[in-house]
Amino acid sequence: MSITALLVLISFLQLAIRFLLDLLFPTLFEVNGFLFFYLAFSTLLSIALPTFLYMKNEDKPYFCNVYKDVRPDRLLLLTVLLGVVCQFAGMALNLPVISAVTKWIGPISNRVPEITTPGGLLLGIVVMGLIPGVCEEILFRGVIFNAFREYGTKCSVVFSALMFAMLHMDVTNFVGPFVMGIVFGVMAAKTNRLIYPMIAHFFVNTTATVLTYATQFDVFNDFYNDFILFIMLASLIAIFPLTSLFVKWSEKRELQYYVDYKEKVTEINDGRNSIRIIEHDIKENNFKLALQALFAKPSFYLLIALFIIVGGSIFYA
Repeated sequence: MSITALLVLISFLQLAIRFLLDLLFPTLFEVNGFLFFYLAFSTLLSIALPTFLYMKNEDKPYFCNVYKDVRPDRLLLLTVLLGVVCQFAGMALNLPVISAVTKWIGPISNRVPEITTPGGLLLGIVVMGLIPGVCEEILFRGVIFNAFREYGTKCSVVFSALMFAMLHMDVTNFVGPFVMGIVFGVMAAKTNRLIYPMIAHFFVNTTATVLTYATQFDVFNDFYNDFILFIMLASLIAIFPLTSLFVKWSEKRELQYYVDYKEKVTEINDGRNSIRIIEHDIKENNFKLALQALFAKPSFYLLIALFIIVGGSIFYA
């Protein structure tokens, strides 16, 4: 199975779960606690399970370790900061599209649980922060990132971010996840560890969850309304130097053991024959070949169609 076919399967599973639950239990979505169950169930069944089965059946080495040799240090603290910054930067990047849609079409509905208690906040952090942070990073920065390695690291970063944004199936929430995906891809590429993008992803979602909880307090709302535009702008500016700093610190720690392919010629002589073994990456950072490979797969066209139909449904709903 190709990665685009895997993403189409995941998309159909998500749509099928939502459709069946809407059909069988339409009123349950009005129950706040049910939304927590729905989000956890949907992520585990539609993302975690297909990804696990794909990794089990595909005889391919995955280049990333999860957390081997990782320890608490300034790089880990920078990862947490980048996660928080990515959330506000993503809000800023999505804001123009959201504002345009809200003005010309109408309010955007979003099935997000209401969080009003500390217990609900803790549950939200697990359901909307931890579970997606782990499952989605294994899929996008583990499986998909690795699938594009033959085209070069830059292609891996860009195309895994593109798939990440597309699978959100929401045109109003596309640019933000794409930029976040770039940051997460850089983290994975420079450290060869999934724990860094996992932590950053966790703090992106957890920041949004905490904001949802905090909006019930008037003191926070006053501060939020006064300073949110400044925070978003500052985060948007800060995301690039912070990512550069992450690259610099990770290179100093010498965690990057997956180096660019260089052409090597080795002669093996067993006394009878001389065998020339050539190892090279002729497609290194070749975006053209990567695109050609994608468009050669019918499932990629189906993925684009799903994004247009589902992700753009707000325009013709």
